[in-house]
Amino acid sequence: MIFCVFATLAAPLVAGPGTGTKNTGNVASYTTFKLAPGVTAADIQPGKLIIRLNPSLRMAASQNSIAQPSLESALQAIGCTSLTKKFPQKSEPASAYNRYGQRMVDLSLIYEVSYSSNAPVEKVINCLLRTGMLLYAEPKYLPHLHYTPNDPNLGLQYFLGKIQAYSAWDISTGDTSVVIGITDTGSDLNHPDLVANIKHNYADPINGTDDDGDGYIDNFTGWDLGENDNDPSV
Repeated sequence: MIFCVFATLAAPLVAGPGTGTKNTGNVASYTTFKLAPGVTAADIQPGKLIIRLNPSLRMAASQNSIAQPSLESALQAIGCTSLTKKFPQKSEPASAYNRYGQRMVDLSLIYEVSYSSNAPVEKVINCLLRTGMLLYAEPKYLPHLHYTPNDPNLGLQYFLGKIQAYSAWDISTGDTSVVIGITDTGSDLNHPDLVANIKHNYADPINGTDDDGDGYIDNFTGWDLGENDNDPSV
C-alpha cells in the first residue's frame, strides 16, 4: 500500500510504505522528482500541478476524475480540490507513429491538478509519483517573456534563435564599456545597428600621421588588412 499523510496543512509530507522504485507491470516506475537548479517560487504557479497518467489506466480516466484507489488516496492526501483534463477534446492517437516514423504525442491523459497543501512542491509531487500510476508529474511552470529588442526587423533574423540570443539577453544585454573586435571581410559602417556603436580609436585621428605609434596610419575606425588601408568597410 502507498500513502501520504499530513499532520496539518503546513506540515511536511510524510511518505509511507512504497518509497523508492516500484515496478507494477505496465504501470510506470516511481522516480523521485527534484526541481531543476535555479527554479524558484516565482517560476511556479502555487497549488497547481501537471500530471500525465499511465496509458494502462486509460479506462479509469474521465474528464474530472481517475478511478484508481491508490492515486485517489494520494490526491486526497495533498488536498486535491480539482482534477481536470488539460486537453479534453483530444483522444488517443490512432497510431503510435506518423508517416515519418515520429512518435505521435498523446495529450488525452494530461491533467491539471489544483491542491491546497502547503508542503513543498517536491514533496507533493513525489507523493503522487509514489503511486506508480503516473508517467510524470511536475509543477505548473509560469512562462516568462524573453528580453525583446526594439529592432523592427527582429522577426526576420531567424539566426537569433539559433544562437540562443534571447536567452543570453535575459542574462545580460551588454555593456558599452566592452569592446569587441570583428575579423571579417568588412563591415557596413552605415548599418543602423552599427553606425552609433562603432568604437573609434581617438588616439589616432585621421590626419595622415601614426599618432598612437602602432604601425597603422589613421586607423581611427579600424584597419583593412587585405587592402592595407584604414577603410574596413565592405
